[in-house]
Amino acid sequence: EPPAVAGGSNRQSVRFIVGEYDRSKSLTIDPTVNLSNLAYSTFLGGSDEDEGNDIAVDSAGNVYVTGKTLSPEFPTTAGTFDTSRNGVFDVFVIKLNEGGSALIYSTFIGGSGNDEGNDIAIDSAGNAYLTGVTFFDAATDYPTTGGAFNTVHNGFADVFVTKLNAG
Repeated sequence: EPPAVAGGSNRQSVRFIVGEYDRSKSLTIDPTVNLSNLAYSTFLGGSDEDEGNDIAVDSAGNVYVTGKTLSPEFPTTAGTFDTSRNGVFDVFVIKLNEGGSALIYSTFIGGSGNDEGNDIAIDSAGNAYLTGVTFFDAATDYPTTGGAFNTVHNGFADVFVTKLNAG
């Protein structure tokens, strides 16, 4: 049975809200998906469990992804913050070029406990801002910086905020 809609009637409908357009021309609304128009699609990860939790795009079309990885050989790039996994799960941050064909950078971030990147945002200069959770798991060594608001792990699971410089 169709769901009830406002006014109590049982009808099914779809509504499109259309902005300003030239009404002298024909308007076509085509909600179909054509996979031949797929710009790119790629895998990210290693031999174990990898999970992407958030994605952002900068003004140049570069794509940033964060999440968590259990893969010790998760792809990283030379010169980044950390090229080796430290805990069971570590945060990963990847920056792909606009075409999705190359890593601009890829790094692990984490301590010897379990760490997970949940959200990412990019500013106009290309700096990446991450937030997520770091679990105590007998470790309190998630990387922090001198002068930061709080450099001490406080409970079983703490929120982290990390900024990566543009690169």
